[in-house]
Amino acid sequence: MFFVASKVLSVLINPMVWIIGLILMGEFAKKNSLQKIGRIGGAILLIIFTSPILSNLALKKLEWPPKGIDEVPLIETAVVLGGMVTFQDFTDQLQLNGNVERIEEAINLYHEKIISTIILSGGSGSVIDPNLKEAKALEAFITKRGVKSKRLLLEVNSRNTFENAVNTSKLLDSLGMADQPIMLITSAFHMNRAVRCFQKQGVNIIPFPVDFKHASFDWSPSWLIPNAAAMTTWEIVIREGVGILVYKITGYA
Repeated sequence: MFFVASKVLSVLINPMVWIIGLILMGEFAKKNSLQKIGRIGGAILLIIFTSPILSNLALKKLEWPPKGIDEVPLIETAVVLGGMVTFQDFTDQLQLNGNVERIEEAINLYHEKIISTIILSGGSGSVIDPNLKEAKALEAFITKRGVKSKRLLLEVNSRNTFENAVNTSKLLDSLGMADQPIMLITSAFHMNRAVRCFQKQGVNIIPFPVDFKHASFDWSPSWLIPNAAAMTTWEIVIREGVGILVYKITGYA
């Protein structure tokens, strides 16, 4: 139930939905006061959510601080959270999205002998088709890049971050690795929620954020020009902020 509700909520917290809703209210509301609220509110939100400066500042605030390789101890195992595959029914090709740096960086750490075992945690994020297992879909992608099969463990039942933590914790217990420090690899914007979930399950984690999406500020005038990319950035910030809040309320993190 929570999984389905989270999918519905992800639509409702989309800033474009808010803007369109206000614009429609401004056009079709019967009361003049509501029309005014819709028009002014829609305009204000449009300015805010298309601002590169504001969206970048918000994302920078959300992202976990970077960690250099020299700061990372030698660790036996790293768990990599899913969210990298976009399943398309019109092709058998593996479609990777913008979060693919999660597994790419894990493979790099493996070859640099920082870690020796990779746990990939990711099941189906689809309400319609629960048989789409992301970790399984990525198996060949990982082994073709030199990770030995015996050093790759798949956790294929998790549908969200909470289940990533719960199922990984159970897997570690079954392998007698519950007391070992585990490197946690996920996107920097997602690390805050992930850390809370894994700590809640008693996993001894060392965060290693990757996939930084905020940009360094410069004096380019492009920062002052509204663009659609800022809207996408705000979607990430709002989704994660709401996710952290909901997880706190439900006791998941």
